[in-house]
Amino acid sequence: MKSRIESARGWNQCAHLAKHRLCTSNHTATNGKRRGGAAAYGEGARVHASRAAYLSIDGLPYAVPLEGQTLEQRVEGSLPELSTFIVEEFLNMLLDAVIDAMTIFRKTAGPEIQRGIHILSRALWVLPVGVIRFGARQALRAPLHRRLGERLGKQVSEMLRSTTVSLCKNALIEHDTPRLVDRYLWLNQLHDIIVYAVRTEMIFSEQGGNIFNALTSEGGLRDIDSLELATEVGDPTLKNSIFGRRNAQFHAVWNAVLHGALRAARDVMKNPEWNDWQHQYWESHIQRIQQQDASLDQISKDLADYGHGILDESNRRVMDFTWNAARDGALAAAKSVVAATEDKVKHHKTRDPMWRAVWETWNPLWAKTQPKIGEKMIQCINRIIQKMVDVRMKLVVAELGDSNGPFAKFSSTC
Repeated sequence: MKSRIESARGWNQCAHLAKHRLCTSNHTATNGKRRGGAAAYGEGARVHASRAAYLSIDGLPYAVPLEGQTLEQRVEGSLPELSTFIVEEFLNMLLDAVIDAMTIFRKTAGPEIQRGIHILSRALWVLPVGVIRFGARQALRAPLHRRLGERLGKQVSEMLRSTTVSLCKNALIEHDTPRLVDRYLWLNQLHDIIVYAVRTEMIFSEQGGNIFNALTSEGGLRDIDSLELATEVGDPTLKNSIFGRRNAQFHAVWNAVLHGALRAARDVMKNPEWNDWQHQYWESHIQRIQQQDASLDQISKDLADYGHGILDESNRRVMDFTWNAARDGALAAAKSVVAATEDKVKHHKTRDPMWRAVWETWNPLWAKTQPKIGEKMIQCINRIIQKMVDVRMKLVVAELGDSNGPFAKFSSTC
């Protein structure tokens, strides 16, 4: 192994020298000096570079160069930016989902809801939709980030810390990576192959599910039961108590809807049938590409590109798979809060009809929210996964650049 590394170093030095000679000869020829000698000198440089490339590819088989301690340090340095991005995307997605759902319910069951809320809230309820959305976003965004931002950040960072090192290593020894990478001399030619390997390893190691569990676990977006929310409705120190307990109950129900939906979706994602389908789905696409009658260059390109369209389709199937479960979980949680707060809220003549109208229209209204909310969630998931791929691809390339592997670590342009 030592002789192989020494050979790699020697041929990389040869490639550096050849590159230097080639650039020098081109610069000299451009200035019109020693034109005849420059051409011969440049040709010799090309021969050196050709030999270096041939022996680096054919004489030095690919070996995983990642060193655990160095990689761990790089991973640790990448955590703040990546975890902050994931948490911000997730919280903004939740905020949009709640506001969109409230808007749709207001439009369909507006009169019944208006009669059931506090008189001061009715004045706000009849404002134009755009004004309500803007006001709700301003009112909900700061508390949401303040209550959940730091806790979610810690939970996501811990998950990333425990999985990224092994993921990067596996990406370079699985998914046909050695055969594909072994063809290249220049480090900056490996981008597409590494992106494919990292993305595929993220799918097979269920990184999407791990992120979702980190965001919705008790350490992140903790489970809240109906008794806890009912207790909050009766708390006289609530800031919205000036609007009455009816208003507090209304917001507690929407809080329960959010937590109940996420909890139900999380439980469905643990279903073995779903995990088996997901693995088979991805493996079938990869095998189809690898078995096609095409050049290795074309196969490499297809493998690097395939995830963009298929990933979007897979996320849409995830949304369809979890949507009805989230609907049922949200409804059960909402009903539990209403039942647990009946003795704390007055005005039952207007309150009870309001909730009956909500329960009766729940399923069709929930289905009506899916196109808009579902699309935003899919876009959010895609952005998070793409960010994770980009960060991890950079980690792997940085490790390869610092390794003793058979890669020339300089640009292919002068």
